[in-house]
Amino acid sequence: RIAMEKLEEMTNNEWEIGAQEQGEVREAGLNPKVQVKFTLTRVPDPHVQSMAQSVLFVAVSYLGCWIAKGAVPARVTLAIVTILVVSNTQVALKAQLPKIHYSVWLLDFQSGCLVFNVVSFILYVLVNFGSQQKDSFVSIP
Repeated sequence: RIAMEKLEEMTNNEWEIGAQEQGEVREAGLNPKVQVKFTLTRVPDPHVQSMAQSVLFVAVSYLGCWIAKGAVPARVTLAIVTILVVSNTQVALKAQLPKIHYSVWLLDFQSGCLVFNVVSFILYVLVNFGSQQKDSFVSIP
């Protein structure tokens, strides 16, 4: 009974304890044994939330392309913040998942979002550089 009560107290963001059933109790010898059956259900909400957050930050990063090209601090800040948030989310997910040596689609998705944010920043750098080069040319009458 104590083990069943402890099982009910245990909580986790990723797993939910479902139906519980206490089986037979064997008190043979010095080590009594109890058979307990329970089901674990995985709660996908934390991972879905991190995916939605990453998609949102990719969209915000690309919306930065419509900010005026003269607003350099706003565009650079937006790009850097989105890159940092998505990379921080990826690091947090790696810390939550077990240590494995193969590819996981969730981490691949986060890496893709990070790449999209970096590409958006590189696009802004290229546009800014191109506009500076265009402005530096002197037209000869």
